[in-house]
Amino acid sequence: YLHDQIKSGDWTVFLSGRYDWVETTTFDDAKTGTDKSDEGFSGRIGVSYAVNEDLSLFANLSSSFVPTTGLVFDGADAPNSGRSGDPTRGVQKEIGFKYQLPNTESLITASLFDIQQEDGVVFQTVDPTEFGGLNQVQVPYDLRSRGLELEGQFNFENDLRMSAAYTYLDMEIERGASGTEGSQLSATPEHTASLWAFYEPSAGALEGWGFGGGLRYVGESWGDDANSFRNDDLFFADLSLSYDFGQLGFDGLGLQVNVKNVFDNTDQTCSAGNCYRIEGRTATASIAYRF
Repeated sequence: YLHDQIKSGDWTVFLSGRYDWVETTTFDDAKTGTDKSDEGFSGRIGVSYAVNEDLSLFANLSSSFVPTTGLVFDGADAPNSGRSGDPTRGVQKEIGFKYQLPNTESLITASLFDIQQEDGVVFQTVDPTEFGGLNQVQVPYDLRSRGLELEGQFNFENDLRMSAAYTYLDMEIERGASGTEGSQLSATPEHTASLWAFYEPSAGALEGWGFGGGLRYVGESWGDDANSFRNDDLFFADLSLSYDFGQLGFDGLGLQVNVKNVFDNTDQTCSAGNCYRIEGRTATASIAYRF
């Protein structure tokens, strides 16, 4: 693996390259092993240009190489096609900008992306009487995702921090199970968004405390790869509470409490034709010491 960062005036260039060699042994249900050797190059080139002190433009091109483990089948009607899968390869293209609001610590980022993936694997429901008792198997998919990402980080002078994000995603199946080519990948919403606020007083009776809350939106998605039925859109609310014991003389000691899905939304969502209940309200508490 090699990486280099080059800076000249208002330009910054990132270059990286990596080469992988992988030896894999895959066993079927009869415990018969198949040896396989894979190798591949992946890398990245990124360019950033500072238009002025507040605005920067960027673009990058990157590739990926990920070995596939387990057996891969050609589809729901091919029970005898199990084999060790080819490595998943991908190419990503992205352009965008970063803008810092003048005289603030607030940053807005926007980007357009295009990701091409070949020989990826997803799970597909199959007839267990034909697949030796298996209800789901891995099948090879070529996917292409295109979309837009917007994100804002805002720090205000009154001890309030906020963040907002939105993503539009078009994930198309270019090669997959019969009848799915050109469809959208299941359980992949086109629209997602989030809003989060955190208030941490720096003076007064509440100094040392932190209070956070936010909303998450998950848009409608397809429940199967044939796009025959849809999942409803979903809203979630989250809360956070923290305390810095440095106010009591214990520097480095902190308390963190998080509650996800405050209103205990347990609706179902479906993927590859199988439906699951959403995890309900979850509360976690932790105490950490930094030294």
